[in-house]
Amino acid sequence: MKPNRCCDFTPFFPNFLVGAGLLQNKKLYLSMAKERFHPLGLLPPLAVEGGAGMDSRLDMDAHRVCDFFEKESGRCLNWSLRPAECAGFYCEEGLKKLSFFDGDGGMSEWLGRSARLFEGEFAVAQRALHHMGFSWRRISAWVEEWNLWVEEKRPMENRWRTSLEERFEFYGEIWRWLKDSGGPGDLVFDHLEEMD
Repeated sequence: MKPNRCCDFTPFFPNFLVGAGLLQNKKLYLSMAKERFHPLGLLPPLAVEGGAGMDSRLDMDAHRVCDFFEKESGRCLNWSLRPAECAGFYCEEGLKKLSFFDGDGGMSEWLGRSARLFEGEFAVAQRALHHMGFSWRRISAWVEEWNLWVEEKRPMENRWRTSLEERFEFYGEIWRWLKDSGGPGDLVFDHLEEMD
């Protein structure tokens, strides 16, 4: 089955969603390269392979699909834990049914909302790292590295010196902390309110 347009790339998964996902389907995550498991979260394959940045993902190989897309059934294996970028996606027909869609202006508004949700998730991932003992200076360096990949297509170097199992335990601790503090939704919306 052919994936929807959103399923032809693997998005960034913030660290807290990785933690939740590991509880749900650890086997799925074991098939991914260790280098993609970064303190911020699960990096898209192209971020560590030195490929295209975010702006050119729609020009990728037509045979590339998201790591979480099951071709046989045509469904997402991570549906309940997909990041905002996926959860906020609407096919073109579905987008036209939304009240704010009015041609190109509506598409711009939708993309703006999607970007704000991504920023909220990214901010929660950073807060989680600080809670886990990383300094804001170190977190800022990782964010800058992310920005250089997005803007200049510079591959990210993952110098996190831990085993895959230790990384999985780390993500699990983040998920437990976040769940105990009210869940990611509260922190994402708090961040969005701070932006307004």
